[in-house]
Amino acid sequence: MLTKIKFHHLLLIGALALGSCQKEYVKPKPPTPPPPPGAVKFAADIVPICTTHWSVAGCHDAAGGAPVNLSPSTAHAELFSNSEIDTANDDDSNLYKRMTDAANPMPPAGLLPSEAAKVLAWIKDGAKNN
Repeated sequence: MLTKIKFHHLLLIGALALGSCQKEYVKPKPPTPPPPPGAVKFAADIVPICTTHWSVAGCHDAAGGAPVNLSPSTAHAELFSNSEIDTANDDDSNLYKRMTDAANPMPPAGLLPSEAAKVLAWIKDGAKNN
C-alpha cells in the first residue's frame, strides 16, 4: 500500500539531511613570503613587471608622455631620476606607495601582490640595475 508523503514530511527529511552535512571551510592562503635578499633581479624580475603593467599600457613608455618612461631600456634610470625610489625608506618609496595605494593604485588594475612584493624586495636590496 502506497502512502502519500506530505509536504511537511519532505521538509523534515530535507532539514535532517542538511543538518547532517559538515561544512568545509576554505582556509585562506598564507601570504607569499618576500623573496630573500639578492633574489630579485632588475632585468629578470622588475622589467617584466614594468613592461606588463606600465609601458605596454601606453602610458609610461616613450610615446605615452608620462613623466616616467618605464620602457625596458630606460626604466632603471627613470625611476631614480624621478625620485620614485628611496632605498633608505624602502616601503616609503614613491613607487611602492603608488603601487599599493588602496584608493588610487598605479597601475590601476592587474598588479599581483607577489609582484608588489618583488618590487619591495628589490628596493630593500638597494634597487640595483642587475
